[in-house]
Amino acid sequence: MRTFLLGESSDVCGLSTRDEMHELINKAEELDTLNSVVLSLAAFIRSMWLLDNAEALELARKSNQLNPANALGIAYLGMVHTHLGDFETGYTLTRKANRLIVRGTTKSSIAYVAMRSAACAGHLSEALAIGEQLGRTAPEFIAPKHLIGLLYLKCDQAEKAEELLIELRRNDPDYSYDRMIDVYRASPLLKNSDIAINAPKHVFGPIG
Repeated sequence: MRTFLLGESSDVCGLSTRDEMHELINKAEELDTLNSVVLSLAAFIRSMWLLDNAEALELARKSNQLNPANALGIAYLGMVHTHLGDFETGYTLTRKANRLIVRGTTKSSIAYVAMRSAACAGHLSEALAIGEQLGRTAPEFIAPKHLIGLLYLKCDQAEKAEELLIELRRNDPDYSYDRMIDVYRASPLLKNSDIAINAPKHVFGPIG
């Protein structure tokens, strides 16, 4: 929980955050070396926030071998493949994990990972459908809404994109789709994906 809170915080020191994440992950792995859930979460953190995909892939594979039925292990193995540029494998695995879990505390995380991987592989309609479902079941989950906005733009749904932008600006007055597009273009994890390479060139009106 602490590592996830650190990852979601924007007002913490980057270097100290990385150091604390490393320490917490290492302790967790030492305490429970054969726990598929621990290993899958460690893979998520190492890939998503520490950008160590080689280590993350090894952890995710081990998690999946220990418990092939662990949906988190399947989802995060797929996520790592996506981050390594193997977009179709990432999409296939995360899609499988998302279909395994109907509800529960892990559903939103798995669904978001499936949404990202689908978008990176160019399956935009499916990614958008997952994101819109997340918006209904987990309206407080902000990260998917950022990607939904970009997908609306890519799918020529400017009116929906503008409505979502207004919603997001209630909590972040400086938010813009120009900024979101730049985030994906500059992402070391997603820079070779469809959503980065084929990011929309035109952003509607002065509100964006």
